[in-house]
Amino acid sequence: MAARSHDPQPNPLAKQFDPKKFTVEIKTAENPMEMDYRLRKEFLSFVAKDLCTFGVAILIVLVALIYCFVVLVVRSSSPEEKNWAMSVLTSILTGAIGFAFGKSSK
Repeated sequence: MAARSHDPQPNPLAKQFDPKKFTVEIKTAENPMEMDYRLRKEFLSFVAKDLCTFGVAILIVLVALIYCFVVLVVRSSSPEEKNWAMSVLTSILTGAIGFAFGKSSK
């Protein structure tokens, strides 16, 4: 049977270049000073934006939690205040437990 003309022909360059001998390197275009500055700037941005925001949120929740405990412990609080404090306390604790042990998405 004769070979068809549209069959793929062997590449002569494949015989000359062994793919096992090639290496690939990725180098950055920035110098070490620029990289150090960029990394320091990114770290400070992370601290300022993410950690401070998280810290302020935790502080607000802790203040509300302490206030609720005070309202529940003080005898002069009215029953309406105690019901309100118990409701807020339950919400905070439910949210904290859900945050700590909640379902993780993949």
